[in-house]
Amino acid sequence: MFKQPLFILTIFILTTLTFVCLNACAQNRKMPEGEFMSYHFSYGGGMDPLQGEVCYLRKDGETEKRLLTMSGDCPGEEITIEVDMEVMNHCLELIEKHKMYRSKGFYKPKFQVMDAPSSSVNITFSEPYANINGSGDMPDFMWEGISEINSYLKSVLGNLKAEGHVDRIYGIDGIAGLKFTDGKVTVSSDDESLREMKQVLRRMSDPDDTNDRPEQMGYDHFHNGNQHYVLVHDYKHDLCRIFYSYEGDDLKKSEAFTGKTGKKAWEMVNERFLSHPIIDALSDEEVKKTLDNIKVNEGENVGPKRLYTDVGEVNHSLLESELSYREQHRRK
Repeated sequence: MFKQPLFILTIFILTTLTFVCLNACAQNRKMPEGEFMSYHFSYGGGMDPLQGEVCYLRKDGETEKRLLTMSGDCPGEEITIEVDMEVMNHCLELIEKHKMYRSKGFYKPKFQVMDAPSSSVNITFSEPYANINGSGDMPDFMWEGISEINSYLKSVLGNLKAEGHVDRIYGIDGIAGLKFTDGKVTVSSDDESLREMKQVLRRMSDPDDTNDRPEQMGYDHFHNGNQHYVLVHDYKHDLCRIFYSYEGDDLKKSEAFTGKTGKKAWEMVNERFLSHPIIDALSDEEVKKTLDNIKVNEGENVGPKRLYTDVGEVNHSLLESELSYREQHRRK
């Protein structure tokens, strides 16, 4: 009659010993001895496809160079630089410091997570069996290691910006005293500069509108160094136009387009923003084709050849606005 309790006790002892052994093995895992090849951290997904972060340090298999790729300031931007062996060695020290080799891989969340961004880390060595992986609800020691490594790699990157990067500015700071042109119209930038721009756009779309403060108008303000851009929206007429800052005398359309006097005003339009002289020269079919080939972020596969990188969907708005404007004038 003692067989059943004895059996249960045996199972309990074996289960406990198995747990202790597994835990001891995890605690006693040693730092891999193979060559450190890469560290890759990624964060993203969920409801917002543009929300994400990447931090990727690796030894390139073809060139043998050590490269670091990190997310830029705007969605979809990535910056890649070459680093020296010291960077790889320091990251290896941080991996060992936080004992990240203890990771058990995927950690099941304590509660169900739906439509939320997720994080993962993958650390590789020359011997595949030594690789370290982590995802899910990772423990503190993993996050402490990830945080310190990512912070260090950001300091290595410094203040570098992605090629063609444009900062978004909130408010009207920094534009007072500048002149702006869109290739056709020039406005002087005083304290009333944005109101003046809105009036220009409204009169282009509705010459009979004499409202000094047009309704349903808005703007976005960007800048790259000393070059400023203001995208003015006329929501009433579903139109928008971008103005570029410049110095010197008023620009003629031909000068701005050929890049003579207006070189400064158009120096980066092919990297980020399309200029109106360029748009005006396109046929309706070419405008539609260009719209189809815009990329809003680096991960988007649009068209056979993605021609432009968009910031805040500026180019998308400009081209749609141009098509709308042409359609309205065909009806008149």
